[in-house]
Amino acid sequence: MFLASREVYKKFAGRASGAKLGLAMLMLFSLSSCDINDPESWNERKPQNFDEYMERARSSLAQGKSEKAIQLYTDGMHEVEAMYGSQDPRIATAAEELGDLEDKLGKEAEAEASYRKALAVLSKNLSPKSRDVIDVRKKLAAVLMKLYRSDEAKAVLAGASDQGKGSKAPRVRRHRRKSE
Repeated sequence: MFLASREVYKKFAGRASGAKLGLAMLMLFSLSSCDINDPESWNERKPQNFDEYMERARSSLAQGKSEKAIQLYTDGMHEVEAMYGSQDPRIATAAEELGDLEDKLGKEAEAEASYRKALAVLSKNLSPKSRDVIDVRKKLAAVLMKLYRSDEAKAVLAGASDQGKGSKAPRVRRHRRKSE
């Protein structure tokens, strides 16, 4: 993007007045964060916080815009990671929902990576007996089975069932979905 903007600047610098050049650069930078194929996104402002990323991702998903939802989940995770570090529990929320979506779309390899990320963050922040940790382990195992990696899936499930036996650990939900 930076290279393209420098080329545009060079092209306009010789021909345009200062005001026209400024306007062209402003348009270039404002359009750089939107999807050129989705005119509705041209006037959308960037989400300001993690909750807005999640809300927009869920809304996009409800509208059938899966690719936009994937991008929003990913951007939300990157934003939180940049500001608070890679072990922030909000990353697990977005990664788990992203994994659910990728699994639903048949992108098992991507879903595996998302579930592994969610599991890594949850394991650092919650008890291994937490139902959230166990649920993500089960989702990861299901994806591994779809990828014909049953031995690995069994190992993941064995960890989930061993840790969940006799568990009375409370379920800790991160960023609940708003009821509609």
